[in-house]
Amino acid sequence: MKFLVLLFSVLTTIAAADTPSELARTRPISESEAAAIVKAQEEGREIAKDRLEHDLRNEDVRATASATVGGRKVIFNIAKPVERKTETASMESESERFSEVEAEAFFQAREAEQKESVQFTLSGTVWDKQASELWWDYKGVRYRVFANADFLLFPGLGEVEDEDTRYTLFTMLTDQQSNGRSPTEGEWRPALADFSPDALEYIVVDPKDDAKIDSEAFAGIEAMLRHYAAHHEEMQIGYDNAEKLRKARAAYLEANPPKERDTIINFRPRKVSETLSTEQ
Repeated sequence: MKFLVLLFSVLTTIAAADTPSELARTRPISESEAAAIVKAQEEGREIAKDRLEHDLRNEDVRATASATVGGRKVIFNIAKPVERKTETASMESESERFSEVEAEAFFQAREAEQKESVQFTLSGTVWDKQASELWWDYKGVRYRVFANADFLLFPGLGEVEDEDTRYTLFTMLTDQQSNGRSPTEGEWRPALADFSPDALEYIVVDPKDDAKIDSEAFAGIEAMLRHYAAHHEEMQIGYDNAEKLRKARAAYLEANPPKERDTIINFRPRKVSETLSTEQ
């Protein structure tokens, strides 16, 4: 098996890419703050559910039926029909708001703003929260790289972009600890010493069957690493905060199980009546 070090360097010092304004967007929260946030959220959800259940049960119901599904009662109601009026009043079209010159300039500006949209799906393993082993497919070829960045900091669903492309990310990564085992034990993977200490890089493992490597296949990885370089500290704060909230929510729900509720589904038939516009 062959390995290539792709000469891709994002920055000389990660911290230098972060600005005070970017870091001000998020701040670390304590465990007690996480518990308070979760408590407020869950209590708010229960209050909202109480209000919705009250409204559904107090509608003018004309017919009802119920069934038990999965141990939960499901109630189907037919409520009083809702009359909806439609108007045929004329409306000024969007294009009529602009002169031909203004419209042309508007659409040219919109077109310039638009970027190609690409879905980018990654799977893999993050080792010791320091190096990420990543897999993806590009034009029928399976690619595999190792990067000296913690890709767990990216959300499972998110976006990054470069000058020409906006990538919609779907990441499916697992967190793995080496437990002191050397990277040379078992299947090879790089150690941190194999990467430059002051730059973000990735090491490319040759595809199977010696498939030809297409440099365009790495555009999504490079966009993610640039984003990581620019936002690493706030990404870490966001990840740590999310972990604290996740643990706080699990603890809260264990101590305060949600109220068992019936499922209520109200159908509201609509009567449509037309009214003529008074505009001439």
